[in-house]
Order: sequence, then C-alpha cells, then structure tokens
Amino acid sequence: MLEKLKEFKETLSERIRRYDDISFFLAKELQWELFCEYPDAKTSLSSFSINRDSFVFSNGDVVKIENIRAMPSGKILSFDKNVNGKSISAYLVRDSKGEYHGVEADSLSVTYRKKRVGVTIISARYGANEKFYDVTDKVSNLVANNLTIKASNELAGDPIPGAKKALEINYKLNTTGEQKQLVILEGVSQKMIE
Repeated sequence: MLEKLKEFKETLSERIRRYDDISFFLAKELQWELFCEYPDAKTSLSSFSINRDSFVFSNGDVVKIENIRAMPSGKILSFDKNVNGKSISAYLVRDSKGEYHGVEADSLSVTYRKKRVGVTIISARYGANEKFYDVTDKVSNLVANNLTIKASNELAGDPIPGAKKALEINYKLNTTGEQKQLVILEGVSQKMIE
C-alpha cells in the first residue's frame, strides 16, 4: 500500500496548483469530521470547522494549514498541517459524495467529510389518550434519510380507531446535544428542527 501512496503523491504534485485559502474546497460554514486510521489499526474521529487557513477543532486546538494545492476542479487536494511546529503533508482525493480520502504523514489513512448533522431519536410514540404505540425504531429509520416526517397510521397501525392521534418525538441534536420534543398531529407532515 505504501508504494501506491508514494506513486499517488508523485502524480499529484505534477497536476496541481497553489491556493492560499482552504475554505475554497472545504466550505467554512460547515462542520467537518476527520477520521483517521493508524498503521496499528487504531482509529480516531474528531470534529473541526474551517477558519480560512486553519482547522479549529472542537476541543479548541487550532491547526494551521499551509501550502494548499489542488487541481482546478478541487477533485485532488493537498496541504500541509502545522501541528506543534511539525509539518504534516496531506494528499487527498474527493469522491462523488464530497468526502476527501487520502494519506497524511506517509502512513496515516484519513477521510475528511462533512459532519453528519441531524438528530438522534430518543423516543417516539403514536396514539391518543392513554393508548400509544412505540414507534421509536420506525421514526429513527425514517429520519435517517429525511428529517420531514408524517404522523399517520402507516407508522404502526391505528392504536385507537376514531380518535385524533398525534406523534410525539423526543430527540437530540447531534451537533449540540440539545434535547427537543416535537408533537405532530395525525395527517400532518413536519420537519424536525436541527
């Protein structure tokens, strides 16, 4: 694998041009995640935002980004990270999902991706009065693809025929950990707040 990585770095250095601002490639208003896989098979995941020429990590660490180089399309990207006075080179390729995969420090496999924003469902129930069905798993699966959800008997059947029902959802924002509650009346579609 190291031979392929070295070959990749050589090809990359011939086909790219220099930039001064990494936010051109990694939109600065977004939160990003850095997933690392070390040679000993250990992994780590950290969150950061972009500040023109720096990564600002969620723990407060700031890593200066220098020598930004890329193909005009942004498909191939390289830069140097200044970590505690030591320069670490990163060589990355963007996939069709907008994630950047590559290598840092010649042996560290990395993936830079937009932070998965969204919600985690704590509990969800559908019904009326004292008759409710637990629909936590169903709602969790539905919001994994779309944060708009409709309260209807399609969730789990009709727990109490003839009564006007509601979907009650308790959820947590993945970005802040803040907990929220949402009540959607039967027949209504509503987007969960991020």
